[in-house]
Amino acid sequence: MSSSDDVCLIVAKGSEYAIKGLVALDVSGIPYTTYIVDITRLKKILNPPHLVPVLCFNSEVVPDTTDIMKFLDTKLPSPVFFPSPESDVGRLVATTEEEIDSVLSPLLRYFAWYDADGYNRALGPIIRNLFPWGLQWTADWVLRGTRNKMKTILGQAVPDLDVEDPKAVRQKLDDLLAKYESMFPTAFDTSDDSSRRGPYLCGTERPSSADCGLYAMLQRLVSTSGDSNVPPCLPDLLKPYPALQAYMKRMETEYPVVMLGSKRRPRDAPKPPALVG
Repeated sequence: MSSSDDVCLIVAKGSEYAIKGLVALDVSGIPYTTYIVDITRLKKILNPPHLVPVLCFNSEVVPDTTDIMKFLDTKLPSPVFFPSPESDVGRLVATTEEEIDSVLSPLLRYFAWYDADGYNRALGPIIRNLFPWGLQWTADWVLRGTRNKMKTILGQAVPDLDVEDPKAVRQKLDDLLAKYESMFPTAFDTSDDSSRRGPYLCGTERPSSADCGLYAMLQRLVSTSGDSNVPPCLPDLLKPYPALQAYMKRMETEYPVVMLGSKRRPRDAPKPPALVG
């Protein structure tokens, strides 16, 4: 890694996957800047697959947070985000990161978009303010298709879940959080190596890909998405989970989510190669 490397992460304000990418770069220690894009214009300004975040590392373009972390591992002295798949910890990290992406993420989107209380706490007021004065009341009607889609996506992600039953959906979320809560003291505790177990979700000494994913999802669920200041959709969610509360406090202290401010790419810097044109 050279000090002359040009590393930029293209992000959209408040995106949980943008947060995941930011945290991964912070964990890696690789200097970078952020380039903020309007999430409603991704198809016009980004090359396919039109998703954020996108890592631009000199001339290389890497979309998708999982691929970004695998790419960052190649730039570090030893893998941080995905330990060896031959090890117990490596297998645990990989399966947990995949579960967070495929199950926890759709649950988050259900509560941020479809669930009326979560939507009205978090995204609803922001979206309504984007509409002209006098037409703000139409925002929820205009977005009804998008909101219903989040319920459909959850049903596809978790086929045995009755997404028409709000209590069942909340129970699924609580079950998942209870699982992660239990992983902190016992994830792979054995008589030989329990004293050497690291402090993060899968027992690693540094945050792994699973930590980057969990922390990002929890930012949207219970915190403010860092300096994006997006209100949480379920602010009291972690009350029954003291280990997860302590984990969030630790992660926010060690890896505060900073998308704006001093990390923003200078106006006179070259345009990141992932942008159209």
